[in-house]
Amino acid sequence: VLTVAGANVPVASHVATSDGILLTTAEGSLIVLAPDGEERWRKDGVGDLNGTPARAGKTIAVANRAGRVALFDVRSGKPHGTLELGAGAWHGLVGAKGVLMAGRKDGSFWAYDLANNEVVADVPMKLSPRVPPRRLGRDRILLGLEGGCVGVIDVPRAP
Repeated sequence: VLTVAGANVPVASHVATSDGILLTTAEGSLIVLAPDGEERWRKDGVGDLNGTPARAGKTIAVANRAGRVALFDVRSGKPHGTLELGAGAWHGLVGAKGVLMAGRKDGSFWAYDLANNEVVADVPMKLSPRVPPRRLGRDRILLGLEGGCVGVIDVPRAP
């Protein structure tokens, strides 16, 4: 058993990546662990975090309830910008091939290509997400939507 967040501080979300574990806490911390559980870095006071953090390429990202996405270097934890989601990520983010993606509270699918610094998808789905988005293989994203529906979306890329 690892105690990573401190006594009586619940882990709010976690996700395994190819080289470790990303955690958020109920107190607004982002913690990055190596596969053996050793803490690589942490950022406290990141905000009122919402849902799972994500890794996309060399970036770790986490969204807050207001719809702002904080970006950090995967190795050092150094902050390197923010993005605006607008409606906010209902259950967090997912990353694949250098693209950050979210099912937003307004029922739309949003994707941002970090290398090209641009939104590559902002598509109405008409159904709100109900669970965190997940990767489905290397090239697709799975969204669990209201009404028992499932969305399978190819990872969008800049033209």
